[in-house]
Amino acid sequence: SESYNAVLKDARRKPVVALLEDIRRHVMSSNMLKIKEMHNATGLITPKARAVMEKRKKNLKWCHPLPSGRGWYEVDHGRNKYRVYVRGAVSCTCRAYDVSGIPCCHIMSAMWTEYGETKLPETVVSDWYSVEKWKQCYSSRLRHVNGMQLWKTHTDVVVMPPPDRIMPGRPKNNDRIREPAEALPSQVLSTREKIQMVFAFTTHLLC
Repeated sequence: SESYNAVLKDARRKPVVALLEDIRRHVMSSNMLKIKEMHNATGLITPKARAVMEKRKKNLKWCHPLPSGRGWYEVDHGRNKYRVYVRGAVSCTCRAYDVSGIPCCHIMSAMWTEYGETKLPETVVSDWYSVEKWKQCYSSRLRHVNGMQLWKTHTDVVVMPPPDRIMPGRPKNNDRIREPAEALPSQVLSTREKIQMVFAFTTHLLC
């Protein structure tokens, strides 16, 4: 979402219609890149799922499966031991496969011992990582649109401003905020009052 927000950084300053147009064009171009990547993909699973499997295969040298019969294995991984089942519903007590849907190194080591080359670990990857599901996600394309000058105009719809809403609480006074040293309006003397004060002060001095 952060990368998506970074793309729309300049589009946020535009009006609503122009903002939505930029979002639509960005999604359309992003989908086309995904479709090209999808057509170039080979194999049963997506490239990201394959990258995760290749990363987990590096730990196979530390795994030592010990068969106990009927598809059950006890896999030693360093100081830890895990129970693995590779027939029917594949499972491992490390729960990495349950969380991600991609086989862990323990399942892969047990499958190599159980099946060899006849059944690869890629066959037990969750269907959500398959190329077929990937193609279904982008099967419905985003349609192209003409420019705003070719859009249909409607005269029967009048857009009105939202109604005025009375906010809760005491209404604010519209008087401007005065400086601390500035006198209040009630303390400001009129011109007549100033003349009377000057006249009274002068009379007092003459007396």
